[in-house]
Amino acid sequence: MSKVLFSFLYQLQRKVYLLSVVIFALCFTFLFSCKKKGVLTPGFDKNDLLGIFSDTSTVITSQRLIDSLATSKTTWNLLGIMNDEVFGITTAGFATQVHLSSTSVSFGNPQELKCDSVLLSLETDAGYGNVLSPISVSVFEISDHLDFDNSYYNTTQINYYNNPIGSKSFRLNFTDSVVLDGSKAAPHIQIKLNRSFGDKILQQGGFSSNDDFLSVVKGIYVVPTNNFSVPSGSNTYKMFPGYQWALAPGSGSVSYIDLISSVSRLTIYYTNTNTGVSTKYQFNITNQCARFTTFQHQYAATPVENALSGNPADTTLLYLQSMAGVSVKIETPYLSAYQTEGKIAINKAELILPVQQGTTAPFGLPDKLVLVAVDSAGQDLFIKDYFESESHYGGKYDATRGAYVFNITRHVHQVVNGEKENYGFYLYVSGRAVNASRLILQNEKSLASPIKLNLIYTKII
Repeated sequence: MSKVLFSFLYQLQRKVYLLSVVIFALCFTFLFSCKKKGVLTPGFDKNDLLGIFSDTSTVITSQRLIDSLATSKTTWNLLGIMNDEVFGITTAGFATQVHLSSTSVSFGNPQELKCDSVLLSLETDAGYGNVLSPISVSVFEISDHLDFDNSYYNTTQINYYNNPIGSKSFRLNFTDSVVLDGSKAAPHIQIKLNRSFGDKILQQGGFSSNDDFLSVVKGIYVVPTNNFSVPSGSNTYKMFPGYQWALAPGSGSVSYIDLISSVSRLTIYYTNTNTGVSTKYQFNITNQCARFTTFQHQYAATPVENALSGNPADTTLLYLQSMAGVSVKIETPYLSAYQTEGKIAINKAELILPVQQGTTAPFGLPDKLVLVAVDSAGQDLFIKDYFESESHYGGKYDATRGAYVFNITRHVHQVVNGEKENYGFYLYVSGRAVNASRLILQNEKSLASPIKLNLIYTKII
């Protein structure tokens, strides 16, 4: 019996040992093969590990002025003016075609038609800045042909007829509905246009197609016109030369206009003088209309101008602005030095961009920033981390840290292992053609909260 018992206990002990080995192997495989979001897990044998290290890599920043930005066929078009004591005066306007709401239209005998009124409606989805400030805008008729297939930029100059066809002063309201053609509609701006503009349309008697209509009305240009007049003898709109703006610092706002909303339209109300019948016709702004936004910035005597010239009053700050404003270049010159340490696996690379607190009101924080790599030609290049999930890449404001945070693990892994060249990064406000955000950050010279690139990495034999 003792031999049988001994044999049974020996076999049981052996099975328990083998089971323990299997369980340990499975646990090790799970720990080193699972990929968590934001963690790069390269393939290596456990015996090749030399240890896990952490470091803060050197970061060097500089300011850039954005030359131009494509703004055609965007989701929103911007309209307004802001005076920011840090970023100066910014204006935004837009140009758009208008289309027939039907294949063709006949108004009747031009001799019997009288324009009663013309109304331009523009849906406003949101605003940025001091929305309680009154804004004045004017509408001009474009004299240039616009082409839907062309690309237009914020710097595109528009030729238009000197005399505005309509103007309005208003305060933005994003909560109350507005009555439009007898029904409540989403918040929008209503601008009455001159009856002479409506008569010009009616005198054609009708239009056989959109092209026929566009040969008569090429489009409209809507721009902020706070306290200035169009200089005589000039038909090219320029935002600043020759104009005197009367807008106090901290005043003004920019509205986000949804041009292709069903609320955004041009409506002509007219009467047949022979029959006495009054009617209306609606022109639409569709996604097939050529349209684009123009931006202009006046940085004179501002901290941004000083920063761009290389003589900032405060050497610890960085400035970001959408609407083709200013961006930041970030260089990490010593990442390649890690190559001297042999093969490295980057477990986490996190770029932390602290916000300068107390510099946002009345201008809110951007929803998101975007970080791109710079290629050999100085152009934007989306990094590998960008194509991961949003929760991996980041770029949103972290209220706990008071900073915007990016996970750039995969890109840094490629750089330190010689798979990618290192020309640095560009930092922008995300959606810079369709929002009006600005931001002040602390740079690497800040003693309180400097920009940091934190690395966690593993050396491999």
